[in-house]
Amino acid sequence: MKPLKIKFPIGSTVVGEILSDYSNARSRLSQDILQATLPGGVTIDVGWMPRFNPDGRFVITVFRDDPDSPLIAKIEEKSPFETANLVQQLIVEYSQPAEPTWYRLVSATNTLSSSSRRPAKARPDFVAC
Repeated sequence: MKPLKIKFPIGSTVVGEILSDYSNARSRLSQDILQATLPGGVTIDVGWMPRFNPDGRFVITVFRDDPDSPLIAKIEEKSPFETANLVQQLIVEYSQPAEPTWYRLVSATNTLSSSSRRPAKARPDFVAC
């Protein structure tokens, strides 16, 4: 019953963890398995439905501000390993800047400066939790 490693951006608020095995931890199969709020305000929530039922599934919800207005459709998964992998993918996706910051406008005509070059895609700083 080890916690699975998930890397979160620095500045994230994380409550809970995803375990590798829940066979001896039925009481932990609840709606509150993991909730992570990323620095940009996006929250990734992982719960178990139906609660305490070993035949249930992990349910992943991604939202900003209001859990009743998700950014994507709920994701259901049976495997804790696949769930942790999906959470990691969502963290990377929602940790990216909302708009590209690689350009610099030099005039009202919206032309790019000749010294502006798009850098390699940078990943946000991550820390394992």
